[in-house]
Amino acid sequence: MDLKSLLDRRDLPSEVKAIIAEGCNEIEELKSKLIHLEKDLSSVRNEKSLFLSSSAERIIYHDLDLKVKWLNKVAVDSAGKKTNDIIGKYCYEIWHGRKKPCENCPIVLARDTGEIHEAEIRDPDGREVYIRGYPFKNENEKVEGILEVALEITKQKQAEKSLEQIKLEEERYHAMLTHFLNNDLQKIIWALEGLEREFKTTKDLNTDTLDKIAIIALSSSETIDHVNSIFEVLQTSFKSQLKTINIFKAINQIIDKLKVKGLLKFQIDKPSLDINILGNQYILVLFRKLLEFFVNNTTTRNTVTIKGIESQNSLIISFNDTESIPISKEVSSVLSGDIGEDGTYQGHYTGISLAQVIMKYYEGVLKIHPSQERGNKFLLSFPHSIKEN
Repeated sequence: MDLKSLLDRRDLPSEVKAIIAEGCNEIEELKSKLIHLEKDLSSVRNEKSLFLSSSAERIIYHDLDLKVKWLNKVAVDSAGKKTNDIIGKYCYEIWHGRKKPCENCPIVLARDTGEIHEAEIRDPDGREVYIRGYPFKNENEKVEGILEVALEITKQKQAEKSLEQIKLEEERYHAMLTHFLNNDLQKIIWALEGLEREFKTTKDLNTDTLDKIAIIALSSSETIDHVNSIFEVLQTSFKSQLKTINIFKAINQIIDKLKVKGLLKFQIDKPSLDINILGNQYILVLFRKLLEFFVNNTTTRNTVTIKGIESQNSLIISFNDTESIPISKEVSSVLSGDIGEDGTYQGHYTGISLAQVIMKYYEGVLKIHPSQERGNKFLLSFPHSIKEN
């Protein structure tokens, strides 16, 4: 029976009707409040759903036994299972394939201490995950559940490792450059000391001695130029003044400008090197430094073969001979002097170092394969993107 209909009955005392009317008003107020609460609850649910669905983190609510009570889509996708197959299961079973909680689990620590905890954990599939555990407490400050917010940081960790590797390579390169530079300068010092001893003995500076001094001065100048060029390359952006360069033509032009001895010949494979690439002046410096190495390290009849090799991902240019002094011997052994028997400068460590820096500038790699007895092979491996389309 509708309470409002009682108000129309004449047999009820006015006092009773007043009580009924007051009750009806309270019921209407309660209904109005209930409607507002339902709207608020619906809004909260929608906001929660929107938050959970739009969040990049995986969000999971656990009970005190570490069973999953609810979770968002990111968490479902990360588990590779359906939602119904996850709810009510232990988190360590679903995501880690374990029979007990992970060691130092931030969710367990948050539950046991009532404080926020965080940790980096690796999933069985190799993904790195940063996890924070938030304890949910009731009005008595007792933990009733734990909220897990986890973000996959695999790419960030890989980037950190890459940066560490780059740092190690830079440190190794600086050590190598220092070694090469010290070698060059030490040989110049030894040569000067030798000339000093000769002058003390002969008390004369003959033509040969003056020629040696001139060569030492040239060697010092070359070493300084190499170091300056290295720092110039390191400070130049990759996109600086790119232009079309034909590899075959560039190598031939450099050879024409070099003072090549009669003992040395260059065999250049035109079909594989008649390629246009996008580069700047450093490409020409790179080619010249390698060609100079063969010019200055050939003491017998020698042929340098230069050819190109293309693959799907890279363009490789090979400089190869069988008679030059292996670079490994130059680096590892102490030469008796800066000047060779034929009067040529033997110290080209900084030149090779410059070539390595230029290859890194072009995001490529210089590989050196010295022979055991005689000969060297230099492989310049460029990314295929260096080719002009």
